[in-house]
Amino acid sequence: MIKKIRNLFLLFLLLLLLGFWSPWNDWDINLLQLIGIDTQPKLATLKVKSLAGNIDIFIDEQNMGSVTADDEFAEITTISKGEHLIQLKRLTEKEGIYYELSRKLNFEPGVEVVIAYDLGPSEEFSEGHILYTAPNFNKDSAPDLNIISEPDDVAVFLDDSQIGTTPLKELELDISKQHKIRFEKQGYDTLEFILLPESQEARDKLKGLSLQLEVNLFLQPMKLIKAN
Repeated sequence: MIKKIRNLFLLFLLLLLLGFWSPWNDWDINLLQLIGIDTQPKLATLKVKSLAGNIDIFIDEQNMGSVTADDEFAEITTISKGEHLIQLKRLTEKEGIYYELSRKLNFEPGVEVVIAYDLGPSEEFSEGHILYTAPNFNKDSAPDLNIISEPDDVAVFLDDSQIGTTPLKELELDISKQHKIRFEKQGYDTLEFILLPESQEARDKLKGLSLQLEVNLFLQPMKLIKAN
């Protein structure tokens, strides 16, 4: 009995010591993952690409860095679940020269929110897209796709087949591969990009979510013809 009490006392001292000196804080080990519990990531990622110029990235009005047109993507991987205010501001010597993008976007754990933009002098003379997610009631289903655009009534082509005009709601989306998506409207520049992540593992994380795609087309300047 005395030996048992002594062992418990020694164990208590050991735990107390480890409370002050915790070497596992520097180890990349998740004990819950080792026993198969709570293996889902808790943080989301924001990926931003500049299609022109240097852009500062703000999350909830905090400057989180910048991205240049020469960069592939800027990635911020420490975003908590829920809605956050995202702002993109193009760097310039004078304020107010370029359109500033400002959106409240939803973030889901383990899923990327993607923004690619060319910020011009106004929204009409800017172009780009925003792709984010929202929860779906059917957690095991493939994601549906909802598309809105500025302007409206833009023709949408998925893998070179026209699927309708914006706005579009609850489109079934095959996540076994990436897709090419294109937007066309007379008087505006055509916008085309690849939809969905490259890896199947990343695409599988979209199950049970709704994809929200916002697109902005660049208004072509009107050509003036001088009469003879």
